[in-house]
Amino acid sequence: MPATTATGKVWKLHPKAPALQMGKWDIPPVISQLLYNRGITTPAQLEAFLEPARHYPSDPFDLPGIGPAVERILAAQKREENVGIFGDFDVDGIAGTAIVAQGLQELGLKVFPYIPDRVAEGHGLNTEALQAMKEMGNTVLITVDCGISSASEVAFAQDMGMDVIVTDHHAPPAFVEDSPAMAIINPQMAGEPGPFSDLSGGGLALKLMQAAHMAMGKELSPSLYELAAMSTVADLVPLRGENRYIVQQGVARLRNTRRPGLQALFRRARIRPEAISAETVGFSIAPRLNAAGRLQHASSSYRLLTTPSLDEAETLADQLEQLNRERQRRTAETWSRAQAFVLEGENVPPFIVYGDDDVLPGIAGLIAGRLVDRFHRPSLVLSKKDGALRGSARSIPGFNLARSFDSCGDLLLQHGGHSMAAGLEVSPEKLPALEQRLQRTAEDAIGTQDLEPCLEIDAEAPAATLVGEAYKWLEAMEPFGPTNRTPVFLSRNLEPVHVRPIGERGQHLKIRLRERGVTWDATAFDLGERWPDGVARIDAAYTLSTEQRGDTRVVVLKLLDFRPSHQP
Repeated sequence: MPATTATGKVWKLHPKAPALQMGKWDIPPVISQLLYNRGITTPAQLEAFLEPARHYPSDPFDLPGIGPAVERILAAQKREENVGIFGDFDVDGIAGTAIVAQGLQELGLKVFPYIPDRVAEGHGLNTEALQAMKEMGNTVLITVDCGISSASEVAFAQDMGMDVIVTDHHAPPAFVEDSPAMAIINPQMAGEPGPFSDLSGGGLALKLMQAAHMAMGKELSPSLYELAAMSTVADLVPLRGENRYIVQQGVARLRNTRRPGLQALFRRARIRPEAISAETVGFSIAPRLNAAGRLQHASSSYRLLTTPSLDEAETLADQLEQLNRERQRRTAETWSRAQAFVLEGENVPPFIVYGDDDVLPGIAGLIAGRLVDRFHRPSLVLSKKDGALRGSARSIPGFNLARSFDSCGDLLLQHGGHSMAAGLEVSPEKLPALEQRLQRTAEDAIGTQDLEPCLEIDAEAPAATLVGEAYKWLEAMEPFGPTNRTPVFLSRNLEPVHVRPIGERGQHLKIRLRERGVTWDATAFDLGERWPDGVARIDAAYTLSTEQRGDTRVVVLKLLDFRPSHQP
């Protein structure tokens, strides 16, 4: 039967969990369901999940390549050499660059950070930037969140007299063993998943700084966890193992940050520091830090993270707030065109490829992500630059973007990334052949999958059962993210007492819902045009959060989807 929900998605409810015996923990049934959905079924697994600080941080020297890198850093400190840091322009790269810069400065080294321009330079190292960094007097170069696919540029830097240390968590190309870098720190090179394989670029930067500080008998500044948490959340890496520890530690630090730039940003975004969570980082902090690189230059975000000046912090926070609003506007316009393009076709293709003359390179990835969410297909969004097409892609489980782009290498000017997020550059004349091959590859890989867009629901429960002790457990399960996504609940037969549109275009809804005599405040984002008039009862899929009202913290619902009640 076709879906009749507001979003058009089919609701898929997890199978009911068996009773779990968790030793000393007395767990509400709905929490047992959430744990079971996440593969946590034993007391030992629950202990590791709730208390990662008992197991982490892991020994950074277990990371392949980190020993030679630390030796070179120690030599640079002893010889008073200059160290260049080349980072990517997204939050992961910016925060990772700030981690290395602060960490090395605390060890007494002089550093020269460099963030490339997204439009003019693109991803990865480039010879012009490397030449400029050499002219600054750098004899050591550390890459952050990039460099694994830049063998020729690394060779160029080495030939100029800069020893290159590559730190990059992206999938390595086949020829990486031939890289002339003096050290490569990339857990993906092991071939098998390991304890470090989930780390973000900023996470690897943190491990390198941990190792360098250990080697010099120094304590690592806990404030670096703020930056590592932002990079980890923003880059959507799995929140398990050490990543879970990093985000727990970093979010706690963010609530009491002493960075003037972040304090100013929190004020502009109306973020209450004491209420910061991983969700706050993902939906409020990271978009503002990313806005600079999407529309102008990411150096503004780097300076905001590192400036000690209160005045500069206020100026930069104002800039980022304005850029974020412009980014939102441009994203909405492009999304409208992209969605219409897909819907105009007879069928949704197995791999969506979209581009027009007005797509900004900085928002291509955002649009690709929305296409994936709306149509449940791997998606590539293209923009134009100097006669070539640059694309950002996002995927669905079961389809590896990095591997598929590798198979199209003969058609591409360059490419790189992860299984779920990747980028490429292609000549316009090669685009038809590329699109044809991607469609064929996607059809072969996911042709037997159910590609109908769906909403995965963790548990069905009355909303009233999710407060009190159950909500305390939900808080203990944070941080939420990939592999531990924010729990989604289903409640049936909710009575809408009051509904009103909000937002500049009325695109959102504020709703008051009644359940068994108790009322709940709810918000439905981007569903303003999909409310069914005259509906008496709804079934709702939602997540939970809290709002501070005076001295009271109130649980509220964030509706992800809804439908009139009494439907299958």
